[in-house]
Amino acid sequence: MKIKATRWLRVLHRLVGLGPGLLIAWTGLTGSVLAFHREIDHRLNPALWRVEPGGRAAPLEQIRALVEASGGPPIRMLLLPQRSDQAMLVLLAGRSPTDRWEVFVDPNGPRILGRRRFGSAWTEWLKRAHVEVFVGWPGRLLVGAGGIASLALSLSGAWLWWRTRPRCSPTSPRRWLALRLHRRVGVLSLAPLTVLATTGLILIFRPYLTPVLNLATGPMPLDVAPRSSPESQRDSTPPTLDQIRDRALAAYPDARITRIYPPEGPEGTFAVRLRLPEEANPHGNTALRFDRYRGNIVQNHGSRMTSAVQKTLWYAPYPWHTGDALGFFGRVLVSVSGLATVGLTATGVHHWNQRRRARRSRGLAGKNPFVIEGSDAFQQASPTALATGEASGRQSPRA
Repeated sequence: MKIKATRWLRVLHRLVGLGPGLLIAWTGLTGSVLAFHREIDHRLNPALWRVEPGGRAAPLEQIRALVEASGGPPIRMLLLPQRSDQAMLVLLAGRSPTDRWEVFVDPNGPRILGRRRFGSAWTEWLKRAHVEVFVGWPGRLLVGAGGIASLALSLSGAWLWWRTRPRCSPTSPRRWLALRLHRRVGVLSLAPLTVLATTGLILIFRPYLTPVLNLATGPMPLDVAPRSSPESQRDSTPPTLDQIRDRALAAYPDARITRIYPPEGPEGTFAVRLRLPEEANPHGNTALRFDRYRGNIVQNHGSRMTSAVQKTLWYAPYPWHTGDALGFFGRVLVSVSGLATVGLTATGVHHWNQRRRARRSRGLAGKNPFVIEGSDAFQQASPTALATGEASGRQSPRA
């Protein structure tokens, strides 16, 4: 029974590998580069990102006034630098999806280093290629299907590696080189590729499964945004961006602010995103909202307040998918694992093609490239071919 299951798992492994294998290799290749997308963007655009360290940062209100004076849509986000030699990124967004701009500011001046249209960077192009293959939400579903296929390949490949062992024929050693390399790369990359496929599936399908996840984890507090009270505008002076920053740090002294969102509309709120020391997400998982008129906290959502299930399903997938959960080593592992999908696809297709050509040369397989052991074509092989395993690339069960 186990031998029969192994035969059909081998066929399933080939079918899935030859079908969506190219998509899996594409997402793996783009993901391997995106593991270092920040460093790549900084190196390709040093005039936008690089500033001289050691200066004293200007007040945030002064930076906001400078950006507003340069013209453009309203400010929607300030991405605070995490290093002294890094520029501040200010996002401007209008009503049109194409009216979105990134403005780079030297906070030590302050002075504007340059601007570019949002999404025009090469790394942003690569993100769209990785997540949606340039076709929007249908592409996201296609990438999600590729993630399911990747899991199927990992599980079936692990079983085949455990239950079978290829025999190398002395007359055709090159024919088995691709298979041996395929098996070794597959077993070494099994764990990281399984994690990447699982976390990728969660990130792709989580927006569609939010109602179901809320039943299991409870709704996330930030799903409902509070509103500022315009009535309090007469009795108070609106806070500045610097005051909002200081109050956020007072609430979480050990955190680092990563983003500040100015309020939108008369009932909008200030939103501040922070990263606590124990959080793996480089953008942080802690958020505060402040009334735009009084400056008091109207919503406090810290990752320390969430349950273990919420952390697993909502917070863990992104840093584990990008490798940030393990720091620099994790991103290297993600990059190498992405390249491994390309190698697995290439060696798998090469071995399948070699077997198909060998069968056709002996007239055993005809037009069916998926002949497996025990089939009529396999039984028609000569005793010598069966003994050496050349007739079908036979793999004997492990002892």
